[in-house]
Amino acid sequence: MIDPLISVTSVKALPGFKLRLRFSDGAEGVFDCSGELWGEVFEPLKDEKFFAKVYLDHGAPTWPNGADLDPGVLRQDIAPKPGKGKPAALKVKAKLKPRAKAVAEDQASYSAPPPPDAI
Repeated sequence: MIDPLISVTSVKALPGFKLRLRFSDGAEGVFDCSGELWGEVFEPLKDEKFFAKVYLDHGAPTWPNGADLDPGVLRQDIAPKPGKGKPAALKVKAKLKPRAKAVAEDQASYSAPPPPDAI
């Protein structure tokens, strides 16, 4: 299981809309964002010069327009190589969504406690 408090500790933009990532648990990998740059907030990232402006904000890859990627989603796609114990490069594409949307959807999935008069 991936630690829910995982964060990205290092990010570097690579050619072809890829990110080299290092995580707080030591895992490393390259994530290909080229097929994931859709939607209003990610549209500006289709410009390679703008994409290269990635930086870390509270452990999440972030761009000047406010677009960011959920570190937990990114980390789920990096797994140790069989028998090696070292992380492998990302091979599976994840459907990314802005971190705020992911958090809102996660919070909505929890059931609310019953009203006090229902107990």
